[in-house]
Amino acid sequence: MIKEEAQQFKARWKLVNDAVIEEVKLTPASVKLKQLAVMYEAGWTLGWDEALGRGEEAVRERWRRLKEKLSLPAAFIAALRGLADWLDAGQVPYSAIGGVAVSLLAQPRTTQDIDAVIWLDADRWEAFLRAGESHGIQPRLSDALEFAARSRVLLLRHRSGVSLDLSSAR
Repeated sequence: MIKEEAQQFKARWKLVNDAVIEEVKLTPASVKLKQLAVMYEAGWTLGWDEALGRGEEAVRERWRRLKEKLSLPAAFIAALRGLADWLDAGQVPYSAIGGVAVSLLAQPRTTQDIDAVIWLDADRWEAFLRAGESHGIQPRLSDALEFAARSRVLLLRHRSGVSLDLSSAR
């Protein structure tokens, strides 16, 4: 990555951070408390209170619990399923990133949203967003496509209330 690309990347993430800060300012306290409860429940379920460094077996155990029992809060599971179903239906390559990925691959941590990177050309974003509605996924911003064009991040929300941040790799 050259310096100019790094500066562009930083500018795009400033747009995302500014939008999230504004969203948080407008979010009612009752919704923030619900999000906090989901975040703590997810953290406890994944074992974030356990001692650090339990090794590879602990990571495998957390992954097994997530895959087999899906013991995360119902809202989080619904959002994960909705996102995966939507991306799979649209044949969009993706990878989990952020807190979810860290919790599954390394040390459990609390998170209040689901972050993913997607490989989808910008000319497909509009149709892709429309298709998300049938999976319970809607934009968090009224100008979601315009914002994504500037930041390369789609800020979304699942009907369960869980936020989804999709970064475009293209």
